[in-house]
Amino acid sequence: METTKKKITAKEDEISKKEDELLIAQVDEDNQYEDMKKRIKYMYEKGDSSYLNLLLEARSLSELLNRAEYVSKISEYDRKMLDQYVATKESIADSKKKLETEKAELQEMKTQTEAKQDSVQLLLNEKNKELQNVNAQIGEKSAQAKAYEDDIKAQEAKIVQMEAEIKKKEAEEAAKKAAEEAARKAAAAGKTNNSTAKG
Repeated sequence: METTKKKITAKEDEISKKEDELLIAQVDEDNQYEDMKKRIKYMYEKGDSSYLNLLLEARSLSELLNRAEYVSKISEYDRKMLDQYVATKESIADSKKKLETEKAELQEMKTQTEAKQDSVQLLLNEKNKELQNVNAQIGEKSAQAKAYEDDIKAQEAKIVQMEAEIKKKEAEEAAKKAAEEAARKAAAAGKTNNSTAKG
C-alpha cells in the first residue's frame, strides 16, 4: 500500500507538471490565434492588391527583387505561423488525451488502494476480534486454572490435616494398647506373685 501511495504521489506530480505545460501551450495557442486573426483581417481588408501595388511601385529592378523577397518572407512567416498553430493545437490535444488517461489511471490506482485499505482494515478488525476472543478465553482458562489450583491446595491441606489426625489417633491407639498391655502384664504378674505367696 505504501508503494502504491508513493506511485500515486509521483503520478500526481507528473500530472501537475503536465497541467502547467498544458496551460503554457494554451497561452501560446491563444497568442498565435490572435496573431493569425490580425494577419487574416489585414489580408482580407487590403486584399492581394496591397502586395501587387508594393511590387509595382518599385523604382528599380533591385528594389522590385527586394520587395518580392519581402512579400515572400511575409508569406513564409504566415505559413510557419499556421504550421505552428496546427502543431500547437495537436500537441495540446495529445497532452489533454494523455492527461485524461493518466488521471483515469490515477483514479483507478486510488480506487484499488482504497479497496485494499478497506480489505486490510476489515481483516485487521476481524483479527482484533479473534484476538480479543482468544484473550478472553485465556482469561477464562487462567481463572479456571487458578480455581483448580486453589481447590487442589485446599484438598491437599485437608489431606495433610486428615493424615495428622490419623497419626494422632494411631498414636493414641498405640498408647492405649501399650497401657492396656502394661496393665495386663501387671495384672498377670500380680496373680503370679499371689499364687507363689499362697503356696
